Amino acid sequence: MLCTHFEATFARLAFPCFDEPQKRATFQLNVLVPEDNMIAISNTPVDKIEKTDKGSLYRFLITPYMSTYLLSWVIGKFEYLEGISKTGVNIRVYTPVGRKMEAKDPLELSLKCVDFFTDYFAITYPLKKLDLISLHGNIKFSCIDMEVRAMENWGCITFADYALLPEATTSLNLTHRSARTICHEISHMWFGNLVTMKWWTYLWLNEGFARYMEHIAIEEIRPNYKIWEKFYPQIQVEAFNADTIPHTHPVEIECKATNEIDKIFDTISYSKGASLVKMLNDFIGEEDFKKAIRLYLRQHLYSNTVSNDLWKAFDEVTGKPITEMMNKWIQIPGYVLFIHLGILWLR
Repeated sequence: MLCTHFEATFARLAFPCFDEPQKRATFQLNVLVPEDNMIAISNTPVDKIEKTDKGSLYRFLITPYMSTYLLSWVIGKFEYLEGISKTGVNIRVYTPVGRKMEAKDPLELSLKCVDFFTDYFAITYPLKKLDLISLHGNIKFSCIDMEVRAMENWGCITFADYALLPEATTSLNLTHRSARTICHEISHMWFGNLVTMKWWTYLWLNEGFARYMEHIAIEEIRPNYKIWEKFYPQIQVEAFNADTIPHTHPVEIECKATNEIDKIFDTISYSKGASLVKMLNDFIGEEDFKKAIRLYLRQHLYSNTVSNDLWKAFDEVTGKPITEMMNKWIQIPGYVLFIHLGILWLR
């Protein structure tokens, strides 16, 4: 099989482009598949398939106005299960041949998750379909040093095999983490793809929020997982531990060069970012939190943002100085210890 992974700056290795998040474009992809027993999958549905003397030419529909790192195509031998959500989204879960029945649980979760986020964000899922694809075996991207569990390509989410098919494991923790990963990536279809960070300095806008939203979705869809009971030991303690080391960094860390980007895909961006989002929700309440998120998304559809764009939405909804408060939390490394009436920054 073959699949792409363009985050953060690898689209430029596949085709000429301005490979930066704010340089959005639409794409019309044609993929030539040389073998009859293979198929091609991409961000949008197939418009038509033409037979040629070199194989099958897949012509895909034009994509939305999107960032280059979210473009994707996959070629290989797959089976799939599919369903249609209550909001009318066609969802398929692709597996290696012989394993499609393992897709039943991920498909059920995905159908409910798309409906949940459609309601939560008050914005219709922006594409005509959503595919979740299990990559064969332990695939390794030659240009990436870090482990990749999944990638939120718009409408074409790719997963490491173990991250999508929990029935292949016997561990309850792995099953729950798989469910979290699915909800995490689906939340990105809105928070990250529909509205995207302006530059990688603001990566936490994607990943910290997605880590938080995966818990919100799981709590609603599968309350028996008791997911919030696990948030403190699995997410917040992890963030505390990472934030005590000497070379910790702020949640919002300036990236001046492309070779610095991969270094911030870490616990601080994900787990500390999620912990701060939860803190904000606890401070202002769920209803105002939801209103502010909806306002932020509506104001910036198909565009790119910085952290202050998000805080301004919270300022407007709550009437509180959220920008002033939250910038201190995301721009200073370490965490605070409250000692009687004094405050000590632990650096």
